[in-house]
Amino acid sequence: MPVALLLRLPLLAQPLWYDEAFTQRLVDIPLQNFLPALLGDVHPPGYYLLARLSVSILGMSNAALRLPSLLAGLGLIFLVYLLALLLHNDRAGAQLAAVLTAVLPAMLYYSSEARYPALLACAVLVSLIALLSDRPALFALATGLVAWFHSIGMAYVALLVLLALAKRQPRWIMAGIGAAVLAGAWLPGLLSQSADVSDGFWLVETFPLWHLLTMTLRRAVPAPETLPLLWSLPLLLSLFGVWTSRRWIAQRPAWLIIAVALPALLWAVGQFWQPVYLARALIAPALLLVIPWAWFLLRSTSGWRVVLAGALGFSIVVCLADLYATDRADGVDDIFQTACANADYVYTTSTDMTITAMAYSRRPVVAWVGGNNLNQTLSLAARQAMAFDFNLPEMRPGEVCMVTLLTYFTTDNELARIDEIRARYHPRVVMEHFRDDLFQYIVWRFHT
Repeated sequence: MPVALLLRLPLLAQPLWYDEAFTQRLVDIPLQNFLPALLGDVHPPGYYLLARLSVSILGMSNAALRLPSLLAGLGLIFLVYLLALLLHNDRAGAQLAAVLTAVLPAMLYYSSEARYPALLACAVLVSLIALLSDRPALFALATGLVAWFHSIGMAYVALLVLLALAKRQPRWIMAGIGAAVLAGAWLPGLLSQSADVSDGFWLVETFPLWHLLTMTLRRAVPAPETLPLLWSLPLLLSLFGVWTSRRWIAQRPAWLIIAVALPALLWAVGQFWQPVYLARALIAPALLLVIPWAWFLLRSTSGWRVVLAGALGFSIVVCLADLYATDRADGVDDIFQTACANADYVYTTSTDMTITAMAYSRRPVVAWVGGNNLNQTLSLAARQAMAFDFNLPEMRPGEVCMVTLLTYFTTDNELARIDEIRARYHPRVVMEHFRDDLFQYIVWRFHT
């Protein structure tokens, strides 16, 4: 645990990436604006409320915003240890599973991200521990809270409640009902938010096992030549691990349902409806598969054990080096601190750029009221609740730094607005920044 803490602490002060900037905005607005803003989002309030508590105690900072994830990430190490003991009653194997949870690059990343994944995984693992250790009251609380950390949590809740009901014991039936009631309390909010997903939002399809492939990675991808190793290694470890662990897995249907059936179900649903297979929401199933990894590496007599152990150690070192060396915001913060220096205000043409600007800009931010796109769709009421400062009907006088973000989701209306500004004010381009093949930032300066 101390080593895990030391590995995570340097990541807490990194610049916020877009989703974390969104968290900052929801945490920073007045409490009376919180619900209208939240209903424009697609996530439950669980993480945002905990982050508000953290910031209210420690003050606004990147570390305070990420503190709930840090605590959850450290908690996951202990939870994996307890769960492994319950699954196969091997202390050394449980300790190795905890060590892997402590050092896997994905777990370091999600333990230092101001978003939901680590807390969601915690709630799921506590629910499973309660199920296996015959603690129905703890099960009801943990399972009910799963739905408050991510919308996909409802799928976890459904399967976990079915496992509780399958025990056919009155106290477990009551626990299942209690969990369903607690989770269902967020159902009206979920239905209100679901319109964004139905409209397309930003979700993209991912292929099966993506959540598992990324466990040795972080969000960014290291050198392309390492990808065959980094992507094949988790699959091989899982195959060997499941085969080596097949006896205790056969006696633990709960492990099989959450580790295998749930990701398969979500991927299948995503083939017929809007994509719902999000790697970040599937950390718990990935960690369940880490337990057989540890069992294989410790107990197998196969010659592959040494090969895969060496490959795993190498991949962890490579990806940790990349994790610490890469700026999480990938240079976006420099746009506002350098290219927009000395401007009277920053002007944005999209909702996502407005939220990013409000997190990084030292200048006042003015948003175009028509600036919605599928990369971040918010109702006008939600944007007003998030304290967007709109320019209606004309732009304000002064020196303007206009920051535009062009992606696959940029709308024709936004492009037309940019062309209108160019025709009227003849701005000059002062910076072009390509974060990757999808995101292109263009910074313009002009006077009104």
